[in-house]
Amino acid sequence: MPRGLELHHDAAADRRGDAGLPWYDGRVVRREYRVPALVAALGVLATLLGATGAGAHALLERTDPRAGSTVRTQPREVRLWFTEALEPAWSRIQVVSDNGRRVDGGDARVDRSAPRLFRVSLEALAPGVYTVRWRVVSVDSHVSEGRFTFHVAP
Repeated sequence: MPRGLELHHDAAADRRGDAGLPWYDGRVVRREYRVPALVAALGVLATLLGATGAGAHALLERTDPRAGSTVRTQPREVRLWFTEALEPAWSRIQVVSDNGRRVDGGDARVDRSAPRLFRVSLEALAPGVYTVRWRVVSVDSHVSEGRFTFHVAP
């Protein structure tokens, strides 16, 4: 090494990661990335917590006739009970035969005395398989929908 030239090792600069650049402060850059990372983490957490809030949706609790059942006497109506109160204006039920013909009375209604009960009258049903399709909106505006079948025995 030539005389008068000293090599100086800056251990603090290595810890900061500035590689000898006097204008670079690694701590500031890392801090800038902490905020977006924190926001992203909170967003993921909120999404996961929101997904567990399914109790706010009107989920199908039970039906009459029971889903998948075979009935020997013809039902006069289909009744569906949900876990939440329903918004009558935006909820609907359709009952169709195995050939696709609609067999409900078109008078689907939420029971006034039991706002979690949704019902529709039925025409005279021949023996066969019937599909109940429903779409409901709970009073807190969450949408649920589904279908099930029941069988009318000869």
